[in-house]
Amino acid sequence: MKIKFYNLNIKHKYHFFDSKNLDKSAAEYWLNDKKQAPIFYGDDSCEAILNGSSRLEKKYHRTVNSFLTITSNKNIRPIFITIDSGWLWIYEPLGAPKNGDLFSFRKNGKSSEVADLPKYYDVNMLLDKCPISISEIPYILATIKSSQAFAQGTFYPIGENIDGKLASRYDGNIAAIKVLLRNVDFVADEYAKLLIDPLHCLSSVEFETLVAKIFEAYDCFVPAYRGGVLKDIDLFVDTPDATKIAGIAVQGNDRLSIQIKLNTPKNKIEINRLCKFLDSSEKHYLITLEEEYHCDLEYYKRKGQYLTADWVRDQISRNQSVKKWFDKSLEWLPSLARI
Repeated sequence: MKIKFYNLNIKHKYHFFDSKNLDKSAAEYWLNDKKQAPIFYGDDSCEAILNGSSRLEKKYHRTVNSFLTITSNKNIRPIFITIDSGWLWIYEPLGAPKNGDLFSFRKNGKSSEVADLPKYYDVNMLLDKCPISISEIPYILATIKSSQAFAQGTFYPIGENIDGKLASRYDGNIAAIKVLLRNVDFVADEYAKLLIDPLHCLSSVEFETLVAKIFEAYDCFVPAYRGGVLKDIDLFVDTPDATKIAGIAVQGNDRLSIQIKLNTPKNKIEINRLCKFLDSSEKHYLITLEEEYHCDLEYYKRKGQYLTADWVRDQISRNQSVKKWFDKSLEWLPSLARI
């Protein structure tokens, strides 16, 4: 039986439950108090949605149907995670989906009321301590909702796209979940087979920090570790006089503009945007964690403006301070699980 991982956001901003629970988030109410994992879309029942007689809008049907059929596939053992209010829950859905109690609410301040029917699973928590504070879990998992798919979507697979295609950029998230569940019986085999490149266990924010620390190891000045709202730029790097940075053909006393991506996008428009950025100055650089460079960016790879995982690994091995930070950041990943 294959284990699959899913992110479930539990939220209903119009449903305040009762006056005793106003200080609780929806996730805390459902997972801690009721031991149930719900999904909210309209007043249709589980049965109506599954037999095709619901009035559910087409754009929601795929997500809801995927949620309601997740336990019916005998070849899959699903595991859900929910991150909310500074806490992480890891749990499995039990049995068939059930219908909750229909409740009414006012939407967007309108006077007329609409109704919602929770469709839920009873759940079994998989950690002895659950929920667990996000301060106690690997950073890549704590920040998984920095991805729009997990932040905005209600129910979304981790490790593959919604259409079932593999999405390897989430391998680090899955590794983190397996490490947390290493003492759970049915996950033990998956954990024993865990083998991953530690670089793939860095979140996007951690990767930006790593790159900043690489430049700082050469006595460069990095004014901020994140570009924030700066268009196309994640880091500015000021190089001191007569500096030599391995792999970068740059003179001292310069300001470099760095764009950092875990992977280059496949979208042609985004690739063209990267080309425009790199063309606009020889002091512009793109650094990614890709093993193979993108063929449309080969020109910049040859020029030394496009740096990939081999450059990052080389820098970690060259600079003791960088290696120390890298090892500390990924100390949660067992040495036997590292490629």
